[in-house]
Amino acid sequence: MIVSHTFVNSQLTPFFNKGENSLTGTIPVDFLDHNQNTDTRIMISLEHNQLTGKIPEGLGRFESLTLNVVGNQIEELPKPLCQKKRWMNGLVELYGCDAILCPFGTYNNRGQQTSDREQCRECQSNPSPYLGATECEDDETILNEPQILWELYKALDGPGWENNDGWSVFDSVPSVDDLNVDHCQFYGILCNTEGRIEFITLANNGLHGMIPLSLFQLPDLISIDLSYNRVELDSDYGGFSVLKEAPKLSKLKLSHTDVTSFEGIGEATSLTGLSLDGNKFESTIPVELFGLSNLDTLHLEASSLTGSIPAEIRYLSGLKRYVLLFACLCVTYV
Repeated sequence: MIVSHTFVNSQLTPFFNKGENSLTGTIPVDFLDHNQNTDTRIMISLEHNQLTGKIPEGLGRFESLTLNVVGNQIEELPKPLCQKKRWMNGLVELYGCDAILCPFGTYNNRGQQTSDREQCRECQSNPSPYLGATECEDDETILNEPQILWELYKALDGPGWENNDGWSVFDSVPSVDDLNVDHCQFYGILCNTEGRIEFITLANNGLHGMIPLSLFQLPDLISIDLSYNRVELDSDYGGFSVLKEAPKLSKLKLSHTDVTSFEGIGEATSLTGLSLDGNKFESTIPVELFGLSNLDTLHLEASSLTGSIPAEIRYLSGLKRYVLLFACLCVTYV
């Protein structure tokens, strides 16, 4: 159970990550009261626990807060918090309360509105009685993994791939509704014993285009390797923030691709390995990257980064050989 000292006496960093930890109870009203850096950009991850009650109104003293509490049993969000324009990376200014938690009776895959295309949708019946729902209690989603692979194939120029063994069955059909395929036999696909996709390895295979959002909705997906392809993440869906849709995804390799932005990287909290070397970011290293506390491997060499490596890298306590992995960057150490 959550008690006040668990939070209040914790040494505050720009990142507070306790997501998916089976935490129960309420968030204390004096949560983070000891912190006086109200203008500091702070990220709090408490998503998918069993927290109840009300979001503390006292958090309103922070000007640039990203608060992830979706998938809990939250019953009240004080209205003044919905007027903090710089909260949620500026999304509160655009979408108000919905940017923090979807209202009662609504849901979406994120539990919050993050773009014009990702609005909170009404449940048809038996809606969740809590804020920030990621599904409706009456919704029974039948996962069609071949359909997701069909969307991937169509979006990334499947007929032009170097190796499309198995995938080519999609060439002659407009959909997979009536198609009986064993997708676990496709080139680059590895399934578990239950026939669910765990690994997608299509590196250096001639893929080209925007990676579809549906790819990250595979529930058992552990690893994706699309390196050395002309692929990119859709900024309309928040870039790397789409990784929130894949809670088991731990390894992502997008080396030498068309990815040029770190947008949403702070929300990819499930990752333990991230490879983005050989890309043309032409930007500084974002502080949000160092909120990924589970990372043990990070490749960013030869990726056109500039500036200094932020001191916040110390928060990646599990990172191995980061000095070597940052080799060939146009950066300085602080």
